Amino acid sequence: MNHAELVALGAQWLFRKKYPLVVTELVTYAGEVPDVLAMGNYNSYLIECKTSRQDFKNDQFKPWRTDEKSIGNYRSYLCPEGLIKESEVPFGWGLLHERNGKVKKIIEAPFRKKGGYSKEYLILMSLIRRIGANAPAGVSVSCYKYETKNNATMGVRE
Repeated sequence: MNHAELVALGAQWLFRKKYPLVVTELVTYAGEVPDVLAMGNYNSYLIECKTSRQDFKNDQFKPWRTDEKSIGNYRSYLCPEGLIKESEVPFGWGLLHERNGKVKKIIEAPFRKKGGYSKEYLILMSLIRRIGANAPAGVSVSCYKYETKNNATMGVRE
């Protein structure tokens, strides 16, 4: 299974877990680009998808993997079965394996209280900006641009 397929599988898995908002590989000013991020019920779940051992090893050096202000109340790696061993999973992370196109939970992701809410807020604002005029029925997004340093505010009405 390739990276894109793992990302889609992780997104489907979190959506079935009743997260109302699931986004994949969203590039924002938050710094971190989560493979899958789900938000709902006052928490968030981050899934990082890995298709090679080298990618997993390199991931450990990213600054937001150990930063207390990084995103995700729950954080898990998703990989093909057997790629990452239980003993290799960093503290505070869960492990999900893909087996025959399904997600199997190997290590439960522990809840972590974190300070990454400002980064998650940036992600939500980025999503709203992208919806803009293409908002679904019942949602109105109005953008107002001020003349000072490209600052913008946005109003959302239902």
